[in-house]
Amino acid sequence: MSSKSVFSSFPALITGIFLIFITGNCSNKKNAGPEKPEYNAAITAFTSGTISSNGTVKVILNKEQEREVSYTEPIGKELFGFSPSVKGEAYWIDKRTIEFKPEDQFKPGTLYTAKFYVGKIRQVPDDKKVFTFQFNTIKQSLSLEVSNFKSYDVDELRWNKLNGVLLTADVAEPDQIKKVLTATQDGRNLHITWTQESDLRTNNFVVDSIERKDNAGNVLLEWNGKPIGSSEKGKKEVTIPSLSDFLLMNVKVVQQPEQYLQLQFSDPLLRNQDLSGLIRLENDVDLNFVIDHNLVRAYPASRQQGHIKVYVEPGIKNVLNYKFKTEQVHDIAFEEVKPAVRLTGKGVILPDSKGLIFPFEAVNLKAVDVRIIKIYENNIAQFLQVNNLDGERELKRTGRLILKK
Repeated sequence: MSSKSVFSSFPALITGIFLIFITGNCSNKKNAGPEKPEYNAAITAFTSGTISSNGTVKVILNKEQEREVSYTEPIGKELFGFSPSVKGEAYWIDKRTIEFKPEDQFKPGTLYTAKFYVGKIRQVPDDKKVFTFQFNTIKQSLSLEVSNFKSYDVDELRWNKLNGVLLTADVAEPDQIKKVLTATQDGRNLHITWTQESDLRTNNFVVDSIERKDNAGNVLLEWNGKPIGSSEKGKKEVTIPSLSDFLLMNVKVVQQPEQYLQLQFSDPLLRNQDLSGLIRLENDVDLNFVIDHNLVRAYPASRQQGHIKVYVEPGIKNVLNYKFKTEQVHDIAFEEVKPAVRLTGKGVILPDSKGLIFPFEAVNLKAVDVRIIKIYENNIAQFLQVNNLDGERELKRTGRLILKK
């Protein structure tokens, strides 16, 4: 990585918070989105862009409501209209913010046109009584990846489990996720346990009680995205080796945060064996090995690029001291480092200096684009409602672009 800096001479910063964004200028293409609404002085900020289908719609007024308001009861006035139609209620969040909460989720992958009837709560000119704006909802989709097949116990190979992850484009309720995937072995339904991560999009699953038998078989995974609003369907067969087989089931490269080869075997491996020469790269780069149950992680001494053959030799031992019997050669793609840019520090406050140096790191880039968004002093409290100091959510509510170069 090379270190670069911009702004050898930078004017004194005006009071407020500045968010600086740096991106590689690989493309000038712009994504199509909702039309820009007409300016309305009574509106400071509003929901825009692409939101989750289970999100809400907010409008922030330019000044506080003078009379007392209830934060628990619906406003009672029909302040919002939507196309396509949406039923729901509007609530005061604070004396400037009104939030519309739909009865049901918005439709995934839909462009909504919203009308906010400003004239019902503010004295405004006739041509400003209705504020029209648009937003998109995320189109729901899913992808499934099987990560590891392994036995419950290192000394008992018959009963096994299958780990995987189901990713969704938009958030999904855990109860609905459970209806998406089924697993069967020889016509027998297998139990699946789920763990959803905090982003509500990453769903880890474990298929329980998979039996290795005298003959090889398979587990059939089938998914249907209808319960979460996706039209995607699919299936995948996972090979289950026989009890007498000792197989290499998968070889892949993990690039980040460290680069290493991951080899997945059908059986738990003997932990203290020396794998030097038994797993090797064609360019003879030194490898350091870590054995974890049925996985081997092989770390190259230096970062690799391009297609390199990986040789897996006979002699690798499973936990029962049986040897891997066949030589295998796999052509593996070690990816080049992708163009990227990142800040070198962790601070968020920039000093007021005429000679400000702004350091960052870049790799595989000829140039970068820099954008500075200023959060004005009187908007900082509003900015911090949905952000930490280093956040970048909903910037249209509180910030303005002051420099782009």
